[in-house]
Amino acid sequence: MTITLRLFYLSKSVTSGLIEYAVEQISASRILFGADTPLYNSATQKARIAYAENSSQDKQMILYDNAAQLLERSTEKG
Repeated sequence: MTITLRLFYLSKSVTSGLIEYAVEQISASRILFGADTPLYNSATQKARIAYAENSSQDKQMILYDNAAQLLERSTEKG
């Protein structure tokens, strides 16, 4: 099994439209939500995704589905 890792890091200084840009460039299926807690308020960080102009499906993937899929893979026997 080959795993390819590509990283796109968004920090607290996210400017308007950057979430939308990331989804457009690499797709929501490749983005994981991270709150940078305890440095930053996790509700504020989550709101960046919630209020982005992306589909509800993209937001679901970023906030939950992608991480759940990775965790599922990590528990599979290889």
